[in-house]
Amino acid sequence: MSYNAGNHPEAFCLMQYQCEDGKGPIEWIWNSRDGVTPFTVRSPDGDGLSQHIDWGCDVYAPHYVPSIGQRVFVDLTDARCRELTDARCRYMWARHTDYFPGRSWATVDEMIAEILPTELESVGKGAPDVVVCDERMQAEFVARRATLVMRPRRYGGQRQATRRNG
Repeated sequence: MSYNAGNHPEAFCLMQYQCEDGKGPIEWIWNSRDGVTPFTVRSPDGDGLSQHIDWGCDVYAPHYVPSIGQRVFVDLTDARCRELTDARCRYMWARHTDYFPGRSWATVDEMIAEILPTELESVGKGAPDVVVCDERMQAEFVARRATLVMRPRRYGGQRQATRRNG
């Protein structure tokens, strides 16, 4: 996880997401890093999409520690990118989704092999992933809190976090 605050307005913010139909409950997702966040994410039940709403109500919270079970934005890892690409390709293959018009593959593994290199290019460049906070992650966030100091924030009147001693 990276902690260099200040490059993105949504860095270390709690943000509201709600199902696109506007009928579901509001979910607060914390951006644990200084990186961009998507406008939409899969809904918690996985059946639809939730979109970022009420942007003006984002709460800057660099010292926040998410609850176990709460979703959090983190940096996309190589392993997670491989997992997501594999799952997405298998999903599209099973449903004969023509997500890549004009391209065809003999097998799903051939499809994955061609698409994966492009997907991996986003790893290490601040690509976001949304994950569910578990006990290990929560402990990391608690430990990280002790290393943060406050300095004036570039965006609005809020303050931003930076790492102590570095």
